[in-house]
Amino acid sequence: MEVTLSDLPLITLLARIRRAILMSLGFIIVLGALCWFFTDSILAYLFAMYTDVDGFVFTHVSESFFVKLKLAAACGFTLSIPLILWQLRSVVAPFISLQNRSLSYAFIPFASLLFYSGLTFAVWAILPLAVRFFLGFDNAGVEPLLRLESIVNFSISLALPMAIVFQLPLVIYFLARLGVLSATMLRNARKYSILGIVIISAILTPADVFSQIMMAIPLVVLYEISIWLAHVAQRGRQSEQR
Repeated sequence: MEVTLSDLPLITLLARIRRAILMSLGFIIVLGALCWFFTDSILAYLFAMYTDVDGFVFTHVSESFFVKLKLAAACGFTLSIPLILWQLRSVVAPFISLQNRSLSYAFIPFASLLFYSGLTFAVWAILPLAVRFFLGFDNAGVEPLLRLESIVNFSISLALPMAIVFQLPLVIYFLARLGVLSATMLRNARKYSILGIVIISAILTPADVFSQIMMAIPLVVLYEISIWLAHVAQRGRQSEQR
């Protein structure tokens, strides 16, 4: 028998949400602690992108420690994504129809794949290009003196948003499955959606046009893929209603 929101007591729902949050935080802490031992290797990879910079500095006594802590936490979060998604599914599982129960299991690997694809694209494609682009300006003989914190913040602020917005096809698929969106609606709203993508890219990326364009281009491609997925979702929804 299917369960609706009104069938589940509020205290039970809140307990499920609380447990999911605590479990997710636990995953991030544990995996982040393991990632701490690899922060030097990750920093070495980031430093290798700055070929024209002689060295890096930190301006506060505790800066090096907290930068590594932030980097370990970000890595712990990225590694925890499948486990966090499993906790999310456990919260909404009672409200999933029996027909879509098996589909919800496919949600976890598919969403994880999209997340890691976006992260990989950002770290190995966009980030090196962005670094070369900004350091390639002629600064009238001024030598760059980069802080450790600024390098890590720039990398995280570019990589994690890209990984998150790569979930666009999945979001559109489920909205189409629920009947909220359709492939026709997405085609008709294409020019407005592209404008929205540009605005979202401007908000999520560091304050520079290059990073915004590099995020907007794959999102436009993902939007076109989403139109096809919406068509597939519509056909699945129509077959269920027969």
